[in-house]
Amino acid sequence: MERLAEIPAIDGSQDQKSLKVNIVRHGPSSYHQPEWTDAATACDLNTHGRFAEGSLSDEEIAEGREEAVALVKATAEKIASDIRPNEEVAIWSSPTGRTLETARIIREVLKERGFSLREKGTENYGIKVFERLGEVRNFSWNLFRPLMEGGEISFRGKTFFIDKNLSNPKNFGYPEYFTTDAIKEISVKIKAQWPQEYVSEVERFESFANVSARMAGTLRRLKNLRDKNYRIILVTHDAMTGALVKTFTSGQSSGVDPAQFVSVERAGDKFVVTSVGNRMEGDRETNSVP
Repeated sequence: MERLAEIPAIDGSQDQKSLKVNIVRHGPSSYHQPEWTDAATACDLNTHGRFAEGSLSDEEIAEGREEAVALVKATAEKIASDIRPNEEVAIWSSPTGRTLETARIIREVLKERGFSLREKGTENYGIKVFERLGEVRNFSWNLFRPLMEGGEISFRGKTFFIDKNLSNPKNFGYPEYFTTDAIKEISVKIKAQWPQEYVSEVERFESFANVSARMAGTLRRLKNLRDKNYRIILVTHDAMTGALVKTFTSGQSSGVDPAQFVSVERAGDKFVVTSVGNRMEGDRETNSVP
């Protein structure tokens, strides 16, 4: 897995070329595959979501896969229609099954459309894999969801109840609960009502601020690419696009649907968002990478 720090910076004195980045949220997924899966064989996309083993028939699973793949292919076609002949194209991905499969499908569609992709230094099916583009660190949906929705929870042999009025007094849904770092606002007094083991786990969740900093750092590094006209496709997770979406929509939204993407491009010394999903109108002036 390559480290972003190993990407050589280009001397800023050279004539500035265009740089456009499409940040794709992975397609609908079953969330079954662990991290660091081979892109050539990754198989985790499915519109049925987090289905339990044995809860769906083979036909239903196959149908869900077909629907999810079709969504990603449609996104790949949309990106392909915007790529100019003089752009050098590269695909980067988070190291999870769902992101690598999404990246592979995009790569295959672009190849079918005759695009030549930059594959120098890649070891995973022509895709560069960066841990920095990965999911929220130390995160567990099963532990996060009760904080947002309330209800009974069992953890390490203990069963207890979480009062949503205390853990989520503003009644946020997802992704607002995460992108406002609402967990950090829960008082010590309230947390004292829950098992310490559970509290320790949820306090380890990476904050939205830190997730946003990871994405900003990636884009900041990309800003140094000035030797060619570049199109970089980043396949990552919903939380990684939250700050960019908030900027473009002036806080009206904080996420995109599975398989949708956020477009960012260099404009002088700034990196600005130009579209979010199907939304083209928004804040195209604010620098997303200070």
